[in-house]
Amino acid sequence: MAQRHHLVVAASTSLAAFFGSLIPTFAASSTDFVTFEDLQSATMADFLAARSARSPSWFDWTSDGCSTPLPVGLGDTGRSYNFRAACQRHDFGYRNLVLLERRLGVRAGTYWNATSRLGADRRFLADMRADCEPRPWHQRLSCRAWAEIYYRAVRLAAGP
Repeated sequence: MAQRHHLVVAASTSLAAFFGSLIPTFAASSTDFVTFEDLQSATMADFLAARSARSPSWFDWTSDGCSTPLPVGLGDTGRSYNFRAACQRHDFGYRNLVLLERRLGVRAGTYWNATSRLGADRRFLADMRADCEPRPWHQRLSCRAWAEIYYRAVRLAAGP
């Protein structure tokens, strides 16, 4: 099991590095995004600026925050973390991969599949970890633990 986990991490890290090199980078003030990949790889500040401007308008910008189908919802903020922005980008990823299939009229699973879901979930984890980094060390430890819990929850309960 541990070997499989390490293999999955290594493979997804390699894929992320490869695909990341194909995606252009943007200045922090830019909100002139064109593609889904641009918004998934943009800085959080750029993503939030685009979300605030609802630009481009053809994307689904809705978000229900860090929701859960469980009766006990954790929410998107706590004493040591604020994952609201990470949850908004995660929702953006899931919703727009599905929307892309509908708009292009392609078969289900073309864009919204286990591989793209893993990419959106790993972006979610990276965004949550980025929220943890500027915090004091004692909050950072708790924040990282919560980030791992949220990540594991979406890996277990969401998507294809």
